[in-house]
Amino acid sequence: MEKLPTSLLSLFRSPLTNHLPFFGLAEIFLARKSGKEDESVYSFMTRHFGRKTAETLMDAMISGIYAGNIHNLSVRSCFKVLYDMEQKDRSIVLSVLKSALAGLTSKKTDLAKELRTDECKHLVGATGISFVDGMQTLTDRLTEKINETDEVVVATKITAMEPCPAEESSANAIRLHLQRGDGATDTIDADLVFSTVPIKSLFDTLPPNLSKHICELNESIKHVSVGVINLGYSKESLPYNGFGHLVPSNQWEGILGMIYDSLVFPKQLKGDSGSTLTVMIGGANAPDKARLSEKDMVKFACEKVEEHLGISSKPDVALATPHFYCIPQYPVGHHRRMTDALAHLKTDFPQLEVLGNNFYGVGIADSIANAKRVAKEAAQKAQKS
Repeated sequence: MEKLPTSLLSLFRSPLTNHLPFFGLAEIFLARKSGKEDESVYSFMTRHFGRKTAETLMDAMISGIYAGNIHNLSVRSCFKVLYDMEQKDRSIVLSVLKSALAGLTSKKTDLAKELRTDECKHLVGATGISFVDGMQTLTDRLTEKINETDEVVVATKITAMEPCPAEESSANAIRLHLQRGDGATDTIDADLVFSTVPIKSLFDTLPPNLSKHICELNESIKHVSVGVINLGYSKESLPYNGFGHLVPSNQWEGILGMIYDSLVFPKQLKGDSGSTLTVMIGGANAPDKARLSEKDMVKFACEKVEEHLGISSKPDVALATPHFYCIPQYPVGHHRRMTDALAHLKTDFPQLEVLGNNFYGVGIADSIANAKRVAKEAAQKAQKS
């Protein structure tokens, strides 16, 4: 394994990045816009920083975020910041330098101000955010809030939706056909609908006479499966100090990476000693690994832990969880297909707001940020009406 550089000197010395200073300098003067509407992450990174950067650093990052194939994923949708930098300044390095200079005098964003409150100021500069009892704390708390009110209906499936006849309801209302947990059916007319389900689930509720754009989007978005193995050791210590490590697909390991949980979030460790880590396997490049039995997942993960970290002892706690079709993949051209599809959807359903990780980003932070944005816009519209 190779450690990512943490200083300018190590940037020149590390076999991972010793080529970057040359490519970075050349990129300032030689970089050109591709002239394409979109391209793969691999193609984009190779043009700007060379094949080695694409096949090691960026490929490993793709494994950690999307569990995807760098040759298939869209740079415009997966790394919009990089795409926008090229569109604006041609050179990524030049754009970063300009942004850094502008940042010295720019005002803090609303998010930056929020993070500097007494409750959140310790999060500024954090590489990761979690809770003492793990990320499930977030969904548990949301469930508690939902259960506190009788106005939220759960265990109910929307089987179909259609524009509500104008003479029967308010303008642009949407009629939802429901199937409740006890099998009973019902309909309600909604003035505003927020959808956060995967595109396939949303597609199945819409009228059959959909435009080709929505069909294309539904067919283009595939999902990959990932196996997550949590391992706990009461006496072992992790040999490296860091967030974890990622594995580029050209290593043909079948493993996406490992997170050193007890180092990243030490307060989650139950007790004064020991170590916990998470092993992620499967994804687009090794889909069979995510379909192993739980026993074989643990066995495979332990083999990789011994190979990568030198820990040969049996874990005291081992939990393997397969997550089937959990991460959507944004292929080249996703942005255009999504924009066209949602524009046509708005024609028939102007009061339908589409959210979720199938559209604007696969991470929890992406989903929260977009939900907050859409909720704010909806509240402003409601005040004006």
